[in-house]
Parts: sequence; structure tokens; C-alpha cells
Amino acid sequence: SHGKRCKANRVVTNGLKYPLEVFKVSTQKRWGVRCAADLPVGAVVCCYIGLVMTDEYADQFRDQDYYLFDLNHYLLLAEAPESPGVDVTINPNLPSLPEHLKDKHLTVNAHKQGNVGRFVNHSCSPNCLVQTVFAGKARSQLLYYITIVAARDIPAMEELTYDYGYMSEAKEDGANVDVTGKARILCDCGAPNCRHLLLK
Repeated sequence: SHGKRCKANRVVTNGLKYPLEVFKVSTQKRWGVRCAADLPVGAVVCCYIGLVMTDEYADQFRDQDYYLFDLNHYLLLAEAPESPGVDVTINPNLPSLPEHLKDKHLTVNAHKQGNVGRFVNHSCSPNCLVQTVFAGKARSQLLYYITIVAARDIPAMEELTYDYGYMSEAKEDGANVDVTGKARILCDCGAPNCRHLLLK
């Protein structure tokens, strides 16, 4: 029922439930996050918290700030060739955006104001995933909670990771850049299926 879904969504606003630790992973990765207790599949690890700003304002930080998280899930969904537009009839609780906002999105900047979520590293073979959640006043295609959720049962003290979801496109000269044309840095997650490159 709608009431049960709302109660479940409120879990993300109740703060940390599990004993998370920020720890030194390696010289390359610097810091990471693990949990002192076993995490069951589906457990809400934490939210990605920070200052919310417009995408245009966040652009000035993109070259030097690695703590930006774009709230563009529904924008990308609407632009996907296999899914033209967001069908609000599937979720009647998702209000349509005014026409002048349909190509806009917000960004979370956790560089100076954030929580443990900003220390969760990328992996090409992660044990967590990201889900969008509507709760409290964050209930639109523009503003919602970013939650990091256990994708499988995770034993205590295993590093927590999720796929940052960066996309690349190859240039004719073989250079690797992101979809905006920016240079990339190496990924050292160590997964067998590692893509080897990450956004700079």
C-alpha cells in the first residue's frame, strides 16, 4: 500500500543504521568505507549528502571536485532512446515537471559539506548499487534522495563500493574522454571486468 511504501522510504531519512567506518584503503584510493557488521542484501547503507545546487553552478567545480553527484536519473531516463519520456502513469505519485524544467537537473556537492557517502569508492564489480528514493520534501524528478544500497549480502569489514556509472566514448585517434569531452583518469578497482578509465 501507499502507506507502507512511505514508511519504507522514511528509512533513508532516519540516519545511519549500520556501524560504518571510513578507513585507509591504499595510497591510490586513499579512503574507503566498510561496515563493522554484516549487511543483508537490500540494506540501506547511507545516503549521498551534500550541498544541492544547479547543474550550471556546479560546472565551475567539475575540473577540481570529485564529490559531485548529478541528480539526472530521470532526465537520462526521459532522453533514453528505448524509453522516450518519463511515463508518470506508471508512478502517479511522480508529478510532471513544467516544460522549462524538463531539461534541467540539480547536483549534490559533497566536497565541503557531506557525509560518509562521499568516501564510498567506485568499482566496476560493486557490492552496492544506487537507488533514487522519494522521502520528506524530496519528491520530484528534480530533487530526491540518492541512497547506496547493498546489492548482495556483504560480510563485515569488506569494502563497500558502487559503480559511479561514468560513460565514455572513443575518439578516432584512440583517446578516451567522457561524454562531455573531458580527459579521464585510470580506474584501479582491480575487478576482473575493470573498465580501466574513470572521469577526471
